[in-house]
Amino acid sequence: MNRNNGANTVRHHGDINEALGYPQGTLIAHAFVKSWEEGSQHLHPVPLAEADQYLNFAPLAFPGSGNNAGEMAVMFEPLRGSYEYLERVGVHQRGADERFFFLEKEKGTSAPDGDVEFHFMDIIRRNIGYYRERFGKLGFLPIFPSRHSEIIAELTGMELLNSEKAGYGANNKASLRLNADKYGYQVTEGLQYERLNNGEMVGLYNNVLDNIEGYIAAGKDVWVKYPTGSGGDLVVPLRHAKLKDKGSREIRQQAKDALVKIAYNVLLSRVGKGSIAVPSFEEVMKVLEVGGLVVETGLEGNFKNYNVQGVVGRNGEFTEVNMSEQLTSPEGAYLGNMVRPVEEYSEKTRVAVWQAMRQLSEYLHKEVGANMLFGADILVDENDVATVIDLNGRFNGSTSQKLIAAHLDVPYSLNVNINLPFVPETFQEILDCLGADILFDGRKEFGVLPKLPRRGTRVVKVDILGQDPSDIEKVRMAMTRRGVQL
Repeated sequence: MNRNNGANTVRHHGDINEALGYPQGTLIAHAFVKSWEEGSQHLHPVPLAEADQYLNFAPLAFPGSGNNAGEMAVMFEPLRGSYEYLERVGVHQRGADERFFFLEKEKGTSAPDGDVEFHFMDIIRRNIGYYRERFGKLGFLPIFPSRHSEIIAELTGMELLNSEKAGYGANNKASLRLNADKYGYQVTEGLQYERLNNGEMVGLYNNVLDNIEGYIAAGKDVWVKYPTGSGGDLVVPLRHAKLKDKGSREIRQQAKDALVKIAYNVLLSRVGKGSIAVPSFEEVMKVLEVGGLVVETGLEGNFKNYNVQGVVGRNGEFTEVNMSEQLTSPEGAYLGNMVRPVEEYSEKTRVAVWQAMRQLSEYLHKEVGANMLFGADILVDENDVATVIDLNGRFNGSTSQKLIAAHLDVPYSLNVNINLPFVPETFQEILDCLGADILFDGRKEFGVLPKLPRRGTRVVKVDILGQDPSDIEKVRMAMTRRGVQL
């Protein structure tokens, strides 16, 4: 389904999508990195011609670098009847995000156990033809920057659009805030704690509480966030209106409770069993020390959250890719991410969002030296004022969701977590619970497409697909009747 993005926006890079084999109006495929877990250090290649029959696009595997040194992931998008295939080739999930699947070590390989580098280089060598065919018309590799992606670029003779240096530069929140006035975009205030040494978070604890108390005293709302969670249980809002008449002790207690809540939900996501003990102070500090913490302010009133993707070109030109809306309750609870035709957003919203993205593109080009894919989280308030809350040298999470919807020719998609009424032992039990009548199989006009969850959890991420918003609601109601909590 080809769609244009309406008036008053920048040009759409249709030839990028053509080069990738997707209809105009869809997104660029992008690989992400996910941490290895102990005992899952081995990969083996899956024949790409076979995988393409079952997956939205063939696997792209990239180790990380810097803090992610030694990490690897193979990114798959299950499609239609692909779950049986994935089990057959030995795919199982590791980590907290359903988009990342790891393959067991290939039987008969001569590589010693734990030789991750050998396995990854073997995948690269076998798949060079795939990279050339998939991205040859495009002329560059839209992949996550790392020393291994630089090897792929050298072997294929293609340019690596993202540089590792630019990727880190785009993630520099301090620089983003420092340059806001210079380039004209509006950005939130706040502090970001990350890449901390052992025990360092304990020393910063009172500083965190002092800053939260100071923002509240200044009449500002505060969002306490885990860096990898832009919505849901990893964001805790502290509203000035509710705390303005409270004393210092109670404000600081609310701040402490917010940190405990974040750490609890991070630990719960790793266990996936439904309940765990409230973490101790030491456990809270360890979670925040490893994962980081954001204390953010500068947001007032009601606003809508948009996940936006774009490309900054070699000469600084900006190319629009996509925008989707992150749905939240007035209290800040995450309700899902909605992909809809871009022309359905109001003209004022589109103008505000793409103007901010053009300004971010100029900033990235001139201050970071970027020629790259990038994603931003942008809030638009009731007065159509856009505020940037996050910027990354990669696409954000809605990219995968948009790719699936476009590939299936479905204009509406809601990505949301569901809670099953039981902990499933097999993936088939999940399918049986949802029911064949609402499962999307490629022949229906609407339905639900579940992702492979981690074993031992009843939390499953799904895409609800439809031709119009009423289809989304039909599927939500059907799942509720079956005891599925949304």
